[in-house]
Amino acid sequence: MTPVQITNNSTLMSHLGLSRAKHLVAVTRFLEQVGAPVQRLVEKVKLPVDCLTEPEMLLPTQCIREFRELAARSMGLPNIILDATRNLNAKQLGPFGRSVAQTRTLYQSLAEYCALGNAESSSVVVALKPGQNGVRFAHRLIDQKANQWNSELYMLRTMLWTVRLSSPTWSPEHLTVCFASTPQRRAGLRSLGCERVTFGAKQTEFSVPKSMLALPLQSEQPPEPLRPNERTQLVSTAPAVTFC
Repeated sequence: MTPVQITNNSTLMSHLGLSRAKHLVAVTRFLEQVGAPVQRLVEKVKLPVDCLTEPEMLLPTQCIREFRELAARSMGLPNIILDATRNLNAKQLGPFGRSVAQTRTLYQSLAEYCALGNAESSSVVVALKPGQNGVRFAHRLIDQKANQWNSELYMLRTMLWTVRLSSPTWSPEHLTVCFASTPQRRAGLRSLGCERVTFGAKQTEFSVPKSMLALPLQSEQPPEPLRPNERTQLVSTAPAVTFC
């Protein structure tokens, strides 16, 4: 009997991804500021209204991704994540963000981001890989859809936020992105400081030079110290990677 090989694109199994509600809140907060009907949009993608006040709640990842695109269409902002996360900080990212922001060096921040990535979502793979002159910081969205661009932008924004904790004005020399190129997407990436971009790659990644890895954090202080049990609790409540 020939074994069946399961690949990322297999129709034999579907990934049931979960992500924490805090990664929805940046958009809902922005919508509230401009007077958009947040509750109606949340209900339209079949999310509980309670998610707006419980940031650590686990929600279906596809619903979060659909909400971002619904918000983008309703506001006429194809890169809505850029507006919603313009002032992204550790407090908004909860224990995950504070844990990343309380490390001592850039390399430790990158490593902590990757170590806690699956505690935030079971629908993303994040990794640090050795590079020729540093490390490659990479991610891949599991079960991504071609129209879910703002979820790609969100991941990229949080990755750049992590690097910029040590070097606030830094931008990658070259970025590879999973999604196809469009004028709006190119414009969005330029606004993040990413001028040289290759679209249609297998994963999204950029290189961080070796010379930066020992830099101390300098751009922001965590709003409050991470309590001793917070990181442990975050890991212990991580969403399971499940399939149906």
